[in-house]
Amino acid sequence: MRGSSGAASGIRERFSGHHWRVSNDADRLADARRRMPEGSTVRGRIAESPWRPGMTGLPVILDSGDQGFVDVLSLPRSADKWPSEEDSLEFEVLQHRVGQVRLWPLDPAHHDAEHHWRVAPDEWESVKARLPLGSVVQGTVTQSFTSNQEAFVRLCDVDGTECWTAVASWAADKLPDVGATSTYVVTGLLDSTQRVLIAATT
Repeated sequence: MRGSSGAASGIRERFSGHHWRVSNDADRLADARRRMPEGSTVRGRIAESPWRPGMTGLPVILDSGDQGFVDVLSLPRSADKWPSEEDSLEFEVLQHRVGQVRLWPLDPAHHDAEHHWRVAPDEWESVKARLPLGSVVQGTVTQSFTSNQEAFVRLCDVDGTECWTAVASWAADKLPDVGATSTYVVTGLLDSTQRVLIAATT
């Protein structure tokens, strides 16, 4: 292991206990989303993990000082292919939780596409053609999460034959109910994770 044992102990403490619990701190969520929007690229270093190799995921200390986390499902199946402690990497911001940024490693060597929600390249290109940046679409909320004010929204063609799930976030107390239909604008098309980001128009 690189680094002093004291520093490693401190990192372990930061990535254990209450630091990993999700709360409803709307101000912290809003601040994190403002500084590191979902889909943006950030850099950080792998911290010493409190878990066994190949289990749970990897803690990350971002260059901004924020705490990040890479889920085991975003990493190669073989733990010996995981990035090492102190490695400095670029990540895509997947999701915000209070006090934690969920991350996707951008280097293909550090993730396994079979573990992710990827579709064939031509299908993804078709999605982007149907939902171009800036387009206004109708969507229905299929899942909502009060812990981080985020929801999955189903976007479908007029005849309902072509659908795609997008991600949106809301300010505190503005999260819509499951089943609510509204108008959204497409704000992001992320090739690395094949995600569509949207924002409510009202």
